[in-house]
Amino acid sequence: MALPWWAKMGAKLLLTRLNIPYGFWRRMGLFRHGAMDDPVHAQQVFATHFAAYESPAPDFTCLELGCGDALSTALLARRAGAGRTILVDAGDFAATDADTYAALAAALGDAKAHTPPASRDDYLRANAAVYLTEGLASLRELPDKCADFVFSNAVLEHIRRDEFTDTMRELRRIQRPGGVGSHQVDFRDHLGGGRNNLRFGDAFWERPGVATAGFYTNRIAPSEMLKLFDACGFAVTVRSTSHHDGPPLPRRALHPQFEHVSDDDLRIAGYHVVLR
Repeated sequence: MALPWWAKMGAKLLLTRLNIPYGFWRRMGLFRHGAMDDPVHAQQVFATHFAAYESPAPDFTCLELGCGDALSTALLARRAGAGRTILVDAGDFAATDADTYAALAAALGDAKAHTPPASRDDYLRANAAVYLTEGLASLRELPDKCADFVFSNAVLEHIRRDEFTDTMRELRRIQRPGGVGSHQVDFRDHLGGGRNNLRFGDAFWERPGVATAGFYTNRIAPSEMLKLFDACGFAVTVRSTSHHDGPPLPRRALHPQFEHVSDDDLRIAGYHVVLR
């Protein structure tokens, strides 16, 4: 039987207090940063976002924000014509074993699959990729206009609220004129697919222990996020939108901080935006 949202939340809060490395929880299947270590999923994600980059520049530079449990995009972007790939995350979460990347190469029918990489660093070098693990600080170290194609998949909602605008400003600075940003945003609570994250005020939700417990979302409303993209200098196109089947949360359950959120914003489960 599936655990209710509040039980999942409580369990994760308790587990993070144990200060056990993320790799252990990932192996146990209790915490995951996406599923980019699954070759089929990785291909689907990359293809969805790359479709938004309709006229790729020769030897384009790809930047993935929030690559999660594997650096699959390095090989996928290389096969798509990238001359360089920059992988940025808020920590070193990606698999270090060479078998993960050898499996990806084999699944893609890569001609070099018979000589798998000896290490993660070997894999990155072979695909002209770098892996940066300091989040916003890493973005700030990148030069202006250094990326043609920027994408993230279910990542923007996890950026700490007080870092969101700075992160988008950095992406605007990094993205070259004529470049494309493609971002899938999931506004659900990451506990059970509802909006139970709106039951809590910032006094609780923004505590460090909560923000690192594996279910944090910044609770920026869909319409507010679009305005922030615009304010950071992007031209925004909403490529697709998904909705909850019904009201995800009774209004009486909303924390007073979120009483102003419109019914339309509450009904949106996610969207895919293209930023130019």
